[in-house]
Amino acid sequence: MKFPVSKKVKTVLGRAAGLSGAYSRDFRSKMAIVAFHRVNDQLPLDGLTCSSAKFEAFCRFFQRYFRVIPASEQVAGCRAGRDMGGTMSITFDDGYLDNFEVAAPILRKLNLPATFFVTTGFVG
Repeated sequence: MKFPVSKKVKTVLGRAAGLSGAYSRDFRSKMAIVAFHRVNDQLPLDGLTCSSAKFEAFCRFFQRYFRVIPASEQVAGCRAGRDMGGTMSITFDDGYLDNFEVAAPILRKLNLPATFFVTTGFVG
């Protein structure tokens, strides 16, 4: 598989940042929330869909460079004025079935918490 030059450059730079410890130093001061919609290997990948392998790779990255905590802990920490640097929350929007069938087992395997925002109906 051929990658565009820009993707090759990003890959090399990303690996160099990881090996040099730049991620660890940079992320210590940041609080992050990452949102996913779908984790599905049967659908074509688009802006809302992530493959299970890619999702697991993201989770391993998060686990390595952040303290992954529930979103409720981040909110409580911010309200209490605590420094939440170095923390990350994983969230899911929309409540697709693949969140339960695909993403949740990966999160469970890696012992990572996540927050699921499940819709109960359509707007309008």
